[in-house]
Parts: sequence; structure tokens; C-alpha cells
Amino acid sequence: MIKQFKIFEAINVGIPEIGDYVICRDEQSKELSLLLAFKIGIINAKNTNPHYQYEISFYSIPKEESYFFAYNNGKFERNFNGYEILYWSKNKKKLQQIIDANKFGL
Repeated sequence: MIKQFKIFEAINVGIPEIGDYVICRDEQSKELSLLLAFKIGIINAKNTNPHYQYEISFYSIPKEESYFFAYNNGKFERNFNGYEILYWSKNKKKLQQIIDANKFGL
């Protein structure tokens, strides 16, 4: 049981920073939120726009959902508000554990 709690020790510490891995949601699109629930992105930049503070890149987005993103140098990019970032961590494996737990309803 203690291992379950250790998963959450290294996530959501401080505020999201450039280089952090993230799991996001989208306030305006349920379809996009369902896709993002199982994708890990990385923060590329912080924006000065108060509505979209973070530029986040994703890889391996299905072609059917690629219209939600801008494509740049092999990455699918999109801007997000801070409150749309559900989880963030320097450790990608920690976020993958969250995704795996959600896939299997744990």
C-alpha cells in the first residue's frame, strides 16, 4: 500500500516549469480531454498571454486528432492554461504510472 502513495511524491511540486512532463485536459473539448488523459506532454515555453500560459508539446498524436494541435519540427504543440495542467513532474515515469492506473481503474 505504501508504494501507491510514493507514486504521488514527485508530482505537482511547486509550479510547472519549462522541461516538466505534464498530463493535461482541455476545458473546451471533451474529445481532446479524453485524448490528453493518456498522453504525456512536455512544457516548451511559458507564454505572457494570461489565458494560455504554457506551450506544451506532444508526440505520437493520432492523425484523426492532429487538427487540435500545431505541428512543428516533429512535435504537436498546443497552448494551455495553468489550471488545465492536471499533473506535472520532472520524472516522466511517475506520470506514466498515473496513466497506467487510470487505464485500469486503479
